[in-house]
Amino acid sequence: MKAFFNTHQDLYTGHEPPIYDTNKIDAIKYIEENYPLFKEELLNVIKDKSLAALAFKKKSFSKTPKWTQIELMIYGLTYKDKKKLFPKTYEILSKIEGVSTIYFSFLDKNARIKGHVGDTDAFYRIHLGMNIPASLPHCGMEVAGHKLEWKEGKCIAFNDIYFHSSWNLSTEERTVLIIDLMNPKYLSQYNKVNAGVIATLILSRSYKYLAIIIEVFPRILTRMIHPTLHFFVFIFYRIKNK
Repeated sequence: MKAFFNTHQDLYTGHEPPIYDTNKIDAIKYIEENYPLFKEELLNVIKDKSLAALAFKKKSFSKTPKWTQIELMIYGLTYKDKKKLFPKTYEILSKIEGVSTIYFSFLDKNARIKGHVGDTDAFYRIHLGMNIPASLPHCGMEVAGHKLEWKEGKCIAFNDIYFHSSWNLSTEERTVLIIDLMNPKYLSQYNKVNAGVIATLILSRSYKYLAIIIEVFPRILTRMIHPTLHFFVFIFYRIKNK
Protein backbone atom coordinates (compact mmCIF):
# COMPACT_ATOMS: atom_id res chain seq x y z
CA MET A 1 0.00 0.00 0.00
CA LYS A 2 1.29 3.46 -0.94
CA ALA A 3 0.83 6.61 1.11
CA PHE A 4 -0.68 9.65 -0.59
CA PHE A 5 1.51 12.75 -0.91
CA ASN A 6 -0.20 16.05 -1.64
CA THR A 7 2.20 17.34 -4.29
CA HIS A 8 -0.36 19.76 -5.75
CA GLN A 9 -1.76 20.98 -2.39
CA ASP A 10 -5.24 19.93 -3.52
CA LEU A 11 -8.25 18.83 -1.51
CA TYR A 12 -7.94 15.16 -0.53
CA THR A 13 -10.19 12.59 -2.19
CA GLY A 14 -8.71 9.42 -0.68
CA HIS A 15 -10.18 6.89 1.72
CA GLU A 16 -8.79 7.87 5.14
CA PRO A 17 -11.41 9.46 7.45
CA PRO A 18 -10.96 13.05 8.64
CA ILE A 19 -11.53 12.23 12.33
CA TYR A 20 -10.29 9.21 14.30
CA ASP A 21 -11.78 7.56 17.39
CA THR A 22 -9.13 8.06 20.10
CA ASN A 23 -10.34 4.91 21.85
CA LYS A 24 -9.06 2.90 18.89
CA ILE A 25 -5.52 4.30 18.92
CA ASP A 26 -3.52 2.34 21.48
CA ALA A 27 -0.97 5.07 22.22
CA ILE A 28 -3.58 7.65 23.26
CA LYS A 29 -4.00 6.30 26.79
CA TYR A 30 -0.22 6.28 27.31
CA ILE A 31 0.05 9.87 26.04
CA GLU A 32 -2.76 11.13 28.28
CA GLU A 33 -1.33 9.37 31.32
CA ASN A 34 1.90 11.33 30.91
CA TYR A 35 0.21 14.71 30.47
CA PRO A 36 1.24 16.00 33.96
CA LEU A 37 4.90 15.32 33.20
CA PHE A 38 4.72 17.00 29.77
CA LYS A 39 3.09 20.09 31.28
CA GLU A 40 5.55 20.31 34.16
CA GLU A 41 8.51 20.13 31.81
CA LEU A 42 6.98 22.71 29.46
CA LEU A 43 6.28 25.17 32.29
CA ASN A 44 9.82 24.77 33.62
CA VAL A 45 11.19 25.80 30.23
CA ILE A 46 8.91 28.69 29.31
CA LYS A 47 9.16 30.27 32.76
CA ASP A 48 12.95 30.47 32.42
CA LYS A 49 13.81 33.30 30.01
CA SER A 50 17.12 31.82 28.87
CA LEU A 51 15.64 28.36 28.28
CA ALA A 52 12.58 29.83 26.56
CA ALA A 53 14.82 31.76 24.17
CA LEU A 54 16.53 28.50 23.19
CA ALA A 55 13.23 26.64 22.91
CA PHE A 56 11.65 29.17 20.55
CA LYS A 57 14.72 29.52 18.35
CA LYS A 58 13.40 28.79 14.87
CA LYS A 59 14.85 26.66 12.08
CA SER A 60 11.88 26.76 9.75
CA PHE A 61 11.23 28.30 6.32
CA SER A 62 8.79 30.90 7.62
CA LYS A 63 7.53 32.49 10.82
CA THR A 64 3.97 33.30 11.83
CA PRO A 65 4.07 35.71 14.81
CA LYS A 66 0.85 34.54 16.44
CA TRP A 67 1.45 30.81 15.84
CA THR A 68 4.73 29.46 17.20
CA GLN A 69 6.18 26.04 17.89
CA ILE A 70 8.82 24.23 19.91
CA GLU A 71 9.92 21.29 17.75
CA LEU A 72 11.41 18.15 19.30
CA MET A 73 11.01 15.93 16.25
CA ILE A 74 9.76 16.70 12.73
CA TYR A 75 9.05 13.79 10.39
CA GLY A 76 11.56 11.50 12.04
CA LEU A 77 14.32 14.11 12.37
CA THR A 78 15.21 15.04 15.95
CA TYR A 79 16.00 18.60 17.01
CA LYS A 80 18.83 17.73 19.40
CA ASP A 81 19.04 21.17 21.00
CA LYS A 82 15.30 21.13 21.79
CA LYS A 83 15.44 17.49 22.92
CA LYS A 84 17.89 18.50 25.65
CA LEU A 85 15.36 20.98 27.00
CA PHE A 86 12.58 18.36 27.17
CA PRO A 87 14.39 15.09 27.96
CA LYS A 88 11.49 13.34 29.69
CA THR A 89 8.90 14.38 27.10
CA TYR A 90 11.15 13.21 24.28
CA GLU A 91 12.05 9.94 26.01
CA ILE A 92 8.43 9.02 26.70
CA LEU A 93 7.04 9.91 23.27
CA SER A 94 9.93 8.58 21.18
CA LYS A 95 9.24 5.11 22.60
CA ILE A 96 5.89 4.97 20.80
CA GLU A 97 6.08 2.87 17.66
CA GLY A 98 5.66 5.00 14.56
CA VAL A 99 6.06 8.40 16.21
CA SER A 100 7.21 10.85 13.56
CA THR A 101 6.56 14.36 14.85
CA ILE A 102 6.57 15.91 18.33
CA TYR A 103 6.13 19.62 18.96
CA PHE A 104 4.39 22.12 21.22
CA SER A 105 2.12 24.53 19.35
CA PHE A 106 1.21 27.97 20.72
CA LEU A 107 -1.63 30.07 19.34
CA ASP A 108 -1.84 33.63 20.64
CA LYS A 109 -5.02 35.22 21.99
CA ASN A 110 -7.43 36.56 19.36
CA ALA A 111 -5.65 34.67 16.60
CA ARG A 112 -6.58 32.35 13.75
CA ILE A 113 -4.71 29.79 11.68
CA LYS A 114 -6.01 30.00 8.13
CA GLY A 115 -7.45 26.91 6.49
CA HIS A 116 -4.83 24.66 4.91
CA VAL A 117 -4.17 21.05 3.96
CA GLY A 118 -1.42 18.69 5.06
CA ASP A 119 1.09 16.74 3.02
CA THR A 120 0.17 13.05 3.47
CA ASP A 121 -2.64 10.80 4.67
CA ALA A 122 -0.22 8.39 6.41
CA PHE A 123 -0.46 9.79 9.95
CA TYR A 124 -2.78 10.10 12.89
CA ARG A 125 -2.29 13.73 13.91
CA ILE A 126 -2.85 13.91 17.66
CA HIS A 127 -3.39 17.09 19.69
CA LEU A 128 -2.99 16.83 23.48
CA GLY A 129 -4.48 19.86 25.22
CA MET A 130 -1.90 21.60 27.43
CA ASN A 131 -3.34 25.06 28.10
CA ILE A 132 -6.86 25.54 26.76
CA PRO A 133 -8.33 28.92 27.75
CA ALA A 134 -11.83 28.40 26.33
CA SER A 135 -14.11 25.90 24.65
CA LEU A 136 -16.12 26.13 21.43
CA PRO A 137 -17.13 28.42 19.86
CA HIS A 138 -14.32 30.67 21.16
CA CYS A 139 -11.44 28.22 20.89
CA GLY A 140 -11.26 25.17 18.64
CA MET A 141 -10.60 23.80 15.19
CA GLU A 142 -12.47 22.56 12.15
CA VAL A 143 -11.46 19.54 10.05
CA ALA A 144 -13.41 18.86 6.85
CA GLY A 145 -16.49 20.52 8.33
CA HIS A 146 -16.18 18.82 11.74
CA LYS A 147 -15.72 21.21 14.68
CA LEU A 148 -13.47 19.94 17.46
CA GLU A 149 -12.49 21.40 20.80
CA TRP A 150 -9.44 20.77 22.94
CA LYS A 151 -9.50 19.78 26.60
CA GLU A 152 -6.51 19.87 28.91
CA GLY A 153 -5.01 16.43 29.36
CA LYS A 154 -7.14 14.91 26.60
CA CYS A 155 -6.37 14.02 22.99
CA ILE A 156 -8.15 14.53 19.72
CA ALA A 157 -7.00 12.74 16.56
CA PHE A 158 -7.55 13.63 12.92
CA ASN A 159 -5.97 13.37 9.48
CA ASP A 160 -4.45 16.71 8.56
CA ILE A 161 -4.52 15.92 4.84
CA TYR A 162 -8.05 17.35 5.01
CA PHE A 163 -8.71 21.09 4.89
CA HIS A 164 -8.51 22.35 8.47
CA SER A 165 -8.24 25.57 10.46
CA SER A 166 -7.89 26.66 14.09
CA TRP A 167 -8.80 29.69 16.15
CA ASN A 168 -8.34 31.11 19.63
CA LEU A 169 -10.65 34.04 20.26
CA SER A 170 -10.05 34.02 24.02
CA THR A 171 -7.92 36.43 26.04
CA GLU A 172 -5.15 33.87 26.76
CA GLU A 173 -2.68 31.80 24.76
CA ARG A 174 -3.66 28.27 23.68
CA THR A 175 -1.09 25.46 23.86
CA VAL A 176 -1.28 21.89 22.52
CA LEU A 177 1.27 19.12 22.17
CA ILE A 178 1.16 17.78 18.61
CA ILE A 179 2.20 14.22 17.83
CA ASP A 180 2.15 12.47 14.47
CA LEU A 181 1.83 8.69 14.67
CA MET A 182 2.21 6.68 11.51
CA ASN A 183 -0.83 4.66 10.56
CA PRO A 184 0.04 0.98 11.27
CA LYS A 185 -0.47 0.09 7.60
CA TYR A 186 2.58 2.24 6.73
CA LEU A 187 4.92 1.32 9.61
CA SER A 188 7.12 -0.85 7.38
CA GLN A 189 7.66 2.26 5.21
CA TYR A 190 8.56 4.63 8.07
CA ASN A 191 11.63 6.23 6.47
CA LYS A 192 10.07 6.26 3.01
CA VAL A 193 6.91 8.06 4.17
CA ASN A 194 8.84 10.65 6.20
CA ALA A 195 11.12 11.28 3.22
CA GLY A 196 8.08 11.72 0.98
CA VAL A 197 6.65 14.36 3.32
CA ILE A 198 9.93 16.29 3.39
CA ALA A 199 10.05 16.17 -0.42
CA THR A 200 6.49 17.49 -0.54
CA LEU A 201 7.34 20.28 1.89
CA ILE A 202 10.31 21.32 -0.25
CA LEU A 203 8.01 21.49 -3.28
CA SER A 204 5.35 23.49 -1.47
CA ARG A 205 7.95 26.04 -0.34
CA SER A 206 9.13 26.29 -3.96
CA TYR A 207 5.72 26.95 -5.54
CA LYS A 208 6.32 30.66 -6.01
CA TYR A 209 9.41 29.82 -8.07
CA LEU A 210 7.77 26.95 -9.98
CA ALA A 211 4.38 28.57 -10.60
CA ILE A 212 4.71 28.66 -14.39
CA ILE A 213 5.89 25.05 -14.56
CA ILE A 214 3.06 23.93 -12.28
CA GLU A 215 0.44 25.67 -14.38
CA VAL A 216 1.78 24.52 -17.76
CA PHE A 217 3.16 21.08 -16.89
CA PRO A 218 1.46 19.99 -13.64
CA ARG A 219 2.36 16.32 -14.08
CA ILE A 220 6.06 17.15 -13.90
CA LEU A 221 5.61 17.38 -10.13
CA THR A 222 4.37 13.83 -9.71
CA ARG A 223 6.30 12.16 -12.53
CA MET A 224 9.70 13.80 -12.19
CA ILE A 225 10.35 16.41 -9.51
CA HIS A 226 8.68 14.84 -6.47
CA PRO A 227 9.96 11.27 -7.06
CA THR A 228 13.48 12.62 -7.57
CA LEU A 229 13.37 14.65 -4.36
CA HIS A 230 11.76 11.72 -2.56
CA PHE A 231 14.58 9.39 -3.62
CA PHE A 232 17.39 11.63 -2.39
CA VAL A 233 15.66 12.46 0.90
CA PHE A 234 14.99 8.75 1.44
CA ILE A 235 18.70 7.97 0.97
CA PHE A 236 19.45 10.65 3.57
CA TYR A 237 17.03 8.98 6.03
CA ARG A 238 18.56 5.55 5.40
CA ILE A 239 22.05 6.86 6.16
CA LYS A 240 20.97 8.91 9.18
CA ASN A 241 18.94 6.12 10.79
CA LYS A 242 21.46 3.31 10.34
